[in-house]
Amino acid sequence: MIQPTHASSRVGGLPSDVTGAPFFWRERVEEMKAILDHLAEIERQAPAVAGRMDHARIGAAGHSFGGHTVGLLLGAQLDGEDLSDPRISAGVLLTTPGRGGKDMTSESAARFPFFDVDFSTLTTRSLVVCGDMDNPHFTTRGPEWHGDAFQDAPGAETLLMMRGVGHGLGGIAALDAKETETEAPDVLEATRRLTLAWLQTALGADEGAWPRARLSLEREAASLATVTEKL
Repeated sequence: MIQPTHASSRVGGLPSDVTGAPFFWRERVEEMKAILDHLAEIERQAPAVAGRMDHARIGAAGHSFGGHTVGLLLGAQLDGEDLSDPRISAGVLLTTPGRGGKDMTSESAARFPFFDVDFSTLTTRSLVVCGDMDNPHFTTRGPEWHGDAFQDAPGAETLLMMRGVGHGLGGIAALDAKETETEAPDVLEATRRLTLAWLQTALGADEGAWPRARLSLEREAASLATVTEKL
């Protein structure tokens, strides 16, 4: 797994007074593409992963604003602009912002115009993950706002609704992180296992991983999540 430090990072990002600040939504997309452009160089500089990366099986996953970035890479468009990358074969959108514009509060719509994306052009195979107690402050709608990609995107084939957790899905930023509103290790672990299993199947690494994970969820951990799949 490669986890980038984006231009919007509070630790290693760009200064707040340069073009594109403070969100750098376009730069975030380009940074992901730059990583794909230089996979061979990454392997050269990190011998531990050399020869272990399959450049033909690439998945992308992002949480919250990261989900917005991944959505654009998977095919969602902003003002008709296509920023997708065909090298990415599957993606996971975790608590991704939903429809923008009129679906947001007027203050949020003005502050985050780049959230007004069109999911109908997202055709890359995708998994959408939400928390059923998420209360997004960008919109007057409830947790279902984060599931808009599943409703609108042809490629979003599965919705995974995690139970009893909010935006942090039980501790995705770390169980003791300031932004973790609910510490739920079991749900967090279920999120990890289910998304990994889905990616393994979607990328053709293990066709049985997702069916097995779904069966295990239904038999042993039904209280943690529900799965909805398009016919």
